[in-house]
Amino acid sequence: MLWISFVFAYMAMLAFCEVMPRHARVLLRSEPTVRRRWVGRVLGCLLLAVALWQCVTGLGTEIGLVVWCCLLMLAGLLLVAMLAWQPRWVRASSTLMLVVGLLLVNLG
Repeated sequence: MLWISFVFAYMAMLAFCEVMPRHARVLLRSEPTVRRRWVGRVLGCLLLAVALWQCVTGLGTEIGLVVWCCLLMLAGLLLVAMLAWQPRWVRASSTLMLVVGLLLVNLG
C-alpha cells in the first residue's frame, strides 16, 4: 500500500516538475504551453489526493497524514536528485514507476 502511495506521490511531483519552464526545457526540450501547465497542475493535485487517500484508508487519519508527508518528501528528494545528477533518468524512472504502480494495483 505504501509503494502505491509512493508511486502516486512521485508521479504528482513529476507532473508539477514538468510544468515549470526550467525543468520542462530539460525534460521535454520545449516550453510548456498554458494549457499544458494547467493540465499538469490539475493532474498533480489529483495524484496527490489519491496518494493521500491511499495512506489515510490504509493507516488511519493520524498516521496516514504523517506517512503521506514523508512519502511526498522522499518522492521530491528522489526527483530533485535525479534532475540534478542524471536528468535522462527521470523519464525512465517515471515509466518504471508507472509500470510498478499498475502491477501493484492489479496484485493488491
